[in-house]
Amino acid sequence: MHTILGEHYPPTWQGIPRGMSKEDYALWQIYRLTEITGAERLYFNVLLGKGQDAGEGYTEEERKFWRERTQLRADVVVEYPDRVRVVELRVNASVSTIGRTQAYQMLLKDDNPFGKPVETEVVTNTEQAIVREVAERSGVKYTVLKR
Repeated sequence: MHTILGEHYPPTWQGIPRGMSKEDYALWQIYRLTEITGAERLYFNVLLGKGQDAGEGYTEEERKFWRERTQLRADVVVEYPDRVRVVELRVNASVSTIGRTQAYQMLLKDDNPFGKPVETEVVTNTEQAIVREVAERSGVKYTVLKR
């Protein structure tokens, strides 16, 4: 299994997720209060994909560290009764943010410990027509929040 979920939290959890930037946390504060309804669990910094192997000459602990260090990290995975949603929080999201969420979706579909359909969402603070259009055409939910 390549997906590492880590600890889960209830949707009402009000702590600061480990490793989340101040900018992303500001978006998260608004998002969790206004956009999450019906969720069962939250996961933060979810590791996706195989990562890279450091190779021979390293201890298993060092190899594990490097694999995890080189895996992609999804900001938030929200688990609902019938689906999971990978949420990418990004101030001034760009077109490349959409590609990142597509990679997350592909990796989570390939190794899905939930056994549920996977959705993706970009949460940002600025409206950009091209980003919205690329998101819509790619099946990525695009949410703009004012901080």
